[in-house]
Amino acid sequence: MIKISELQDKDILNLQDGAILGRIVDIDINPKSGSILSVLVSTEKFFSFFSGNETFEMSWQDIKKIGTDFIFVDDSKFISKT
Repeated sequence: MIKISELQDKDILNLQDGAILGRIVDIDINPKSGSILSVLVSTEKFFSFFSGNETFEMSWQDIKKIGTDFIFVDDSKFISKT
């Protein structure tokens, strides 16, 4: 079992390009089944004090593996455009 607070401490890494996408800041749970539907990811920009954090929603199905330090996704839709 893993706690939500443990998920929030892990960086999300895209295996397609090696980019760190951010960290989980919130989750969407189906109240009837208790299953996680999606997660809200904050990009945590280095200069976020001035520019603000960007967030996006990621389906729980996009997560391929939860490791010790990282949460891994493997999808081209998350390839960094920068």
